[in-house]
Amino acid sequence: MNIQTKLIYLLLCFFLIYAFGFQDIPSAKPIKLELLLVKCILVVILVSFIGYTVYCSLKENFVKSIKKTFHLLWGRQFVIDLYIGIFLFSIFVYMIEKSLLVLILWLVPSILFGNIIPLVYLITHVDMICGFFGFLN
Repeated sequence: MNIQTKLIYLLLCFFLIYAFGFQDIPSAKPIKLELLLVKCILVVILVSFIGYTVYCSLKENFVKSIKKTFHLLWGRQFVIDLYIGIFLFSIFVYMIEKSLLVLILWLVPSILFGNIIPLVYLITHVDMICGFFGFLN
Protein backbone atom coordinates (compact mmCIF):
# COMPACT_ATOMS: atom_id res chain seq x y z
CA MET A 1 0.00 0.00 0.00
CA ASN A 2 1.53 3.31 -1.06
CA ILE A 3 1.64 6.53 0.96
CA GLN A 4 -1.28 8.16 -0.92
CA THR A 5 -3.54 5.22 -0.12
CA LYS A 6 -2.51 5.33 3.54
CA LEU A 7 -3.31 9.05 3.68
CA ILE A 8 -6.70 8.46 2.06
CA TYR A 9 -7.55 5.81 4.66
CA LEU A 10 -6.34 8.09 7.43
CA LEU A 11 -8.70 10.82 6.17
CA LEU A 12 -11.53 8.30 6.02
CA CYS A 13 -10.83 7.23 9.61
CA PHE A 14 -10.87 10.84 10.81
CA PHE A 15 -14.17 11.44 9.03
CA LEU A 16 -15.74 8.27 10.48
CA ILE A 17 -14.62 9.26 13.98
CA TYR A 18 -16.12 12.70 13.43
CA ALA A 19 -19.38 11.34 11.98
CA PHE A 20 -19.96 8.71 14.65
CA GLY A 21 -18.31 10.50 17.56
CA PHE A 22 -19.95 13.91 17.49
CA GLN A 23 -23.59 12.98 17.22
CA ASP A 24 -26.17 14.31 19.62
CA ILE A 25 -26.71 11.90 22.47
CA PRO A 26 -30.24 10.60 22.06
CA SER A 27 -32.75 10.84 24.85
CA ALA A 28 -33.57 7.77 26.87
CA LYS A 29 -36.44 6.83 24.55
CA PRO A 30 -36.58 3.14 23.71
CA ILE A 31 -35.54 2.43 20.14
CA LYS A 32 -37.91 0.45 17.95
CA LEU A 33 -36.71 -3.05 17.15
CA GLU A 34 -37.18 -2.50 13.41
CA LEU A 35 -35.03 0.63 13.52
CA LEU A 36 -32.33 -1.18 15.48
CA LEU A 37 -32.36 -4.00 12.92
CA VAL A 38 -32.01 -1.51 10.06
CA LYS A 39 -29.07 0.19 11.80
CA CYS A 40 -27.37 -3.17 12.40
CA ILE A 41 -27.80 -4.17 8.74
CA LEU A 42 -26.42 -0.82 7.60
CA VAL A 43 -23.40 -1.13 9.89
CA VAL A 44 -22.69 -4.63 8.52
CA ILE A 45 -22.90 -3.22 4.98
CA LEU A 46 -20.57 -0.34 5.93
CA VAL A 47 -17.97 -2.64 7.51
CA SER A 48 -18.16 -4.99 4.51
CA PHE A 49 -17.84 -2.07 2.09
CA ILE A 50 -14.80 -0.65 3.89
CA GLY A 51 -13.26 -4.11 4.22
CA TYR A 52 -13.64 -4.81 0.51
CA THR A 53 -12.24 -1.37 -0.32
CA VAL A 54 -9.14 -2.08 1.78
CA TYR A 55 -8.81 -5.53 0.18
CA CYS A 56 -8.99 -4.01 -3.31
CA SER A 57 -6.39 -1.38 -2.47
CA LEU A 58 -4.03 -4.09 -1.23
CA LYS A 59 -4.45 -6.05 -4.48
CA GLU A 60 -4.40 -3.22 -7.03
CA ASN A 61 -3.12 0.33 -7.23
CA PHE A 62 -6.11 2.69 -7.10
CA VAL A 63 -4.70 5.34 -9.45
CA LYS A 64 -3.66 2.79 -12.08
CA SER A 65 -7.08 1.14 -11.89
CA ILE A 66 -8.85 4.49 -12.36
CA LYS A 67 -6.67 5.26 -15.39
CA LYS A 68 -7.68 1.91 -16.93
CA THR A 69 -11.32 2.53 -16.07
CA PHE A 70 -11.46 5.92 -17.78
CA HIS A 71 -10.46 4.31 -21.08
CA LEU A 72 -13.62 2.18 -21.01
CA LEU A 73 -17.03 3.58 -21.92
CA TRP A 74 -18.67 1.69 -19.06
CA GLY A 75 -15.98 2.93 -16.70
CA ARG A 76 -16.83 6.53 -17.51
CA GLN A 77 -20.53 5.72 -17.18
CA PHE A 78 -19.93 4.30 -13.67
CA VAL A 79 -18.05 7.43 -12.63
CA ILE A 80 -20.82 9.68 -13.99
CA ASP A 81 -23.39 7.54 -12.18
CA LEU A 82 -21.40 7.80 -8.94
CA TYR A 83 -21.26 11.58 -9.06
CA ILE A 84 -24.93 11.90 -10.01
CA GLY A 85 -25.67 9.83 -6.91
CA ILE A 86 -23.46 12.07 -4.79
CA PHE A 87 -25.23 15.14 -6.20
CA LEU A 88 -28.62 13.62 -5.29
CA PHE A 89 -27.27 12.74 -1.83
CA SER A 90 -26.26 16.39 -1.43
CA ILE A 91 -29.78 17.55 -2.26
CA PHE A 92 -31.14 15.07 0.28
CA VAL A 93 -28.73 16.28 2.98
CA TYR A 94 -29.70 19.88 2.35
CA MET A 95 -33.42 18.99 2.54
CA ILE A 96 -32.87 17.29 5.92
CA GLU A 97 -30.28 19.62 7.48
CA LYS A 98 -31.25 22.97 5.89
CA SER A 99 -27.66 24.15 6.30
CA LEU A 100 -25.12 24.90 3.59
CA LEU A 101 -22.22 24.31 6.01
CA VAL A 102 -23.49 20.84 6.96
CA LEU A 103 -24.03 20.09 3.28
CA ILE A 104 -20.41 20.99 2.48
CA LEU A 105 -19.13 18.95 5.44
CA TRP A 106 -20.83 15.87 3.97
CA LEU A 107 -20.27 16.68 0.29
CA VAL A 108 -16.47 17.05 0.33
CA PRO A 109 -15.81 13.60 1.84
CA SER A 110 -18.43 12.13 -0.53
CA ILE A 111 -16.49 13.44 -3.52
CA LEU A 112 -13.30 11.91 -2.12
CA PHE A 113 -14.63 8.59 -0.81
CA GLY A 114 -17.76 7.92 -2.84
CA ASN A 115 -20.77 6.07 -1.50
CA ILE A 116 -19.19 5.12 1.84
CA ILE A 117 -20.06 8.62 3.10
CA PRO A 118 -23.79 8.56 2.23
CA LEU A 119 -23.94 5.20 3.99
CA VAL A 120 -22.37 6.75 7.10
CA TYR A 121 -24.90 9.60 6.89
CA LEU A 122 -27.76 7.12 6.67
CA ILE A 123 -26.51 5.17 9.70
CA THR A 124 -26.00 8.28 11.82
CA HIS A 125 -29.28 9.93 10.81
CA VAL A 126 -31.66 7.01 10.25
CA ASP A 127 -33.93 8.12 13.12
CA MET A 128 -34.24 11.63 11.71
CA ILE A 129 -34.78 10.36 8.16
CA CYS A 130 -37.47 7.92 9.25
CA GLY A 131 -39.15 10.71 11.21
CA PHE A 132 -38.87 13.05 8.21
CA PHE A 133 -40.79 10.55 6.07
CA GLY A 134 -43.24 9.64 8.85
CA PHE A 135 -42.02 6.09 9.50
CA LEU A 136 -41.67 6.46 13.28
CA ASN A 137 -45.36 6.90 14.05
